[in-house]
Parts: sequence; C-alpha cells; structure tokens
Amino acid sequence: MKRALHQFHLLFQLVLALLYAPVSAANMPQGQEQPFLTSTLSSNRPYVGEEVLLTYTLYFRDTAPRISDEVTPSLRGLWAKEAKPERFIRSIPVTYRGEPRRCAVIKRFRLVPLQAGKITVIGYSMNCAVPAGKPSVGGTEPPDIITGITAPPVTLDARPLPGTLPRGYSGAVGTFSLELFADRKKVHAGEPISLNTRVSGKGSLLTLAMPGLQLPESFRRGTSETKSSLQSESAVSSGSTTSTTVVWPQTPGNFTIPPLRMHMFDPQSGKFRSVESSPLTLNVDQPLNSARALPKSEDKTPAPETSPQDEQKPFRIPFIFFAALAGLLLAVTAILLAVKKRQPPLQEASQPEAPAETGNSPQEVKKLIFSLIEQAGVNGAAGLTRNQLKIELQKKTEISLDQFAELTTLLDMIDRILFTSAAGKEVLLPPDSADTVERLRRIVSGSKGPR
Repeated sequence: MKRALHQFHLLFQLVLALLYAPVSAANMPQGQEQPFLTSTLSSNRPYVGEEVLLTYTLYFRDTAPRISDEVTPSLRGLWAKEAKPERFIRSIPVTYRGEPRRCAVIKRFRLVPLQAGKITVIGYSMNCAVPAGKPSVGGTEPPDIITGITAPPVTLDARPLPGTLPRGYSGAVGTFSLELFADRKKVHAGEPISLNTRVSGKGSLLTLAMPGLQLPESFRRGTSETKSSLQSESAVSSGSTTSTTVVWPQTPGNFTIPPLRMHMFDPQSGKFRSVESSPLTLNVDQPLNSARALPKSEDKTPAPETSPQDEQKPFRIPFIFFAALAGLLLAVTAILLAVKKRQPPLQEASQPEAPAETGNSPQEVKKLIFSLIEQAGVNGAAGLTRNQLKIELQKKTEISLDQFAELTTLLDMIDRILFTSAAGKEVLLPPDSADTVERLRRIVSGSKGPR
C-alpha cells in the first residue's frame, strides 16, 4: 500500500512538472512565434580597462510578452555595472532577417575587462508569458503560455595595454580633460573650502582613479565624495566624474595648490598621453574672531567727564566687602568637599579601541578585507561572485546594500590596479579606503554568527 502511494505521489509530481514547464515553439499558438534574445557588444576587442556596452534585446511578434524570473549573466573577469534602465521599456517595429517583428532593449551592462585574454559572458535568461489564444465561447481567457529563453553568449577578446605603463598610471582609458577649481578662492582661516577635481570626456569614467591633491601643510583635509554625470545610458560612458574634497586652511596667507596631472590611454590612437589642470591659488585672511575688533578710529563713544577732585581720589573698597567675600568662599569650599566625599569614585572612561593599521598597498588591503569576511563565517570568499558574496554576507552579518556597494567598489578598484598595472604592488589606494575597511571590521564584529 505504501509503495502504491509513493508511486502515485511521483506520478502526481510528474504531471505538475509537465503542466508548468516552459513550452517550445511547437506549442505556441498558431501564427505566434517564440520570443528570442540577442546579445551585442559595442566592441568585442577592447583594451584592458576600456569600457564596452553589452546590450540584450528581446524580439517578438505582435503582443509583447510579460517578463519574469530573470537570471543575471556570469561576469567573471570583468568590472560590471548595470546601466540605468528606462522607466518604461519601449518596443519598436524592425525587420529581422527579412521578417517583420518588434524589439525592445531589456538590459544593458557597462563592462570593463580586468585582464587580457578571451572572456565569455553567458547565462542571461528569463521566462516570457505570451497569450495562449482567443477567449473561449464562455468568455474566459486561457492561461498564458510561459516559455524560457536564454541569450546567446558573447566573447570579449581583451587586448593588453601596449608598451610600458607610465609611472603613476591609474587605469584611465579614453579621451579626457582635467580641471581643478574651488567653490571660492578667498576665505578666512578656519573656514571650509570645497576643492573639486573634474575629469570630463568619453571612456572609463566610472572606473578611473582620480588624481590626488597636494595640499599645504596648514590645510586640514576632510573626506572626499565622488559623483559621475553621464550624458546617455545607451552608449559608452560620456560626461564627467567629479571628486569634491572639503579643506580648512588654518593659517592666513596666499597658497597655491599645484596643477594635477593624469596619464590616460587613448584606444583610438593606441598611445598613452597625459593631461594637466591649471594651478589653483587661494587667499586666506585672518580668522573672523580677530577681524571683528572695532578700530579705535571708529570708536565714537564719548568718555565720561571727570573733575580734578575725582582724579585725585582713588577708589577704595570697604573692608566689610572683603570679609563677606572670604566667608562666602569658605562656605562654598566646605559644601564641595562634603559632596565629593559622598560620591563614589568615578570609573575611568573606557577609551575607544583604535582601529588597527590596515596598510595602504592594494595587496595588503585586499588580504585584510577577505580575512575579515572569513571571520564573519564566509568561507572561500575570494572565489565567489559579487552576487554570491552579497548573499553570504547578508546571511552572516547586518551589512546594508550601501555598505556592500562601497565594499565592492573598493575591491573593484584594487583588482583594476593589480590587473592593469605591472607596478600594481607599488600603487597606493586613496586614504579613505581605510575607512571602508574599518566599517567592514565593525560589521564583522557584530556578525550574526554561523547558521
């Protein structure tokens, strides 16, 4: 009896699988063809560090299918960022291989190869629901037919950068210009100034490292914030990336910030070249608290008139005033001593633990990051994709999406330095990378533990 029930259960599961499995083109309604995807690259032979655009386009006839259960493609060996999708996916009429159809761009990715050689992108797929046909005689519509489709693979043949990399090269591939400017050039000592470094042009705007500022010793530096403004989401990055740093001059004087210099590789000419900004001069005045004193020439308050007798008679304080003051001081002292005896001794405030030194070379920072991730209980983190790493960290820790994005940005920067420069071991990361590692340390210290 149990064996018969088991066989019936298996048969029931098989029937359900057949009912809900994606159908082939042979099961589509008459006159309806199965939708399909195409994969296109803006360039299939980019240089290492050069941005390309991967576009997935859906083709169909007549009624647009409903899309569900998308699967992200495999993007190993690439820096990748999904281009901002349009609010509404629009379809247009086209002729594909001599047949009239409609098509719609479904997904775009900005890709940057991190190493030379062939890199294949596979695995993007989805389910499409299409109408099964006209309503029956009773007016009820038949359920939609669900079909699974997969985009064809594409291969990038990444070329290494030619020749010897210039000293200080930080991964910029494209054609760019460089600016250095401030929100104001004249301030008082102690007031903030926003210094802006802007790289404009076309190319790897999202992955290049901004040149560092050389500030006078008397300037106090704040944190830096970087924002990118792109002209179009349907083409290789074109626009600008701006890094803003807030500084506070501490002493008055005239100060000049040296011009910034950046090396870049131009894929059109196949050569390296450099761009330079203009220097920036700032005028710092005396602090405001010392500048507010009113000059004597402007003090028009008349002095009180005095008689010769007043000038000759010095002011004398009565003895009784001193006696009263001394008595008051003795009373206050006695009260304070009594209160102090009654209070328990104050415990010494615990000092916050100073963050450990992380080192500032790419290898040291990357090693420490993966060591912290291992401490959180994520084993083999270095071999996981970004999506897998996010899932595992969210299981083990309380990391937010913004914090994970900050972490992956730092890891991508490290990979780009190590893969695009033969002198990667000598290249230092920006100072704020230590802040990112320290935040990861705090997250790991409060991890959920193994599950």
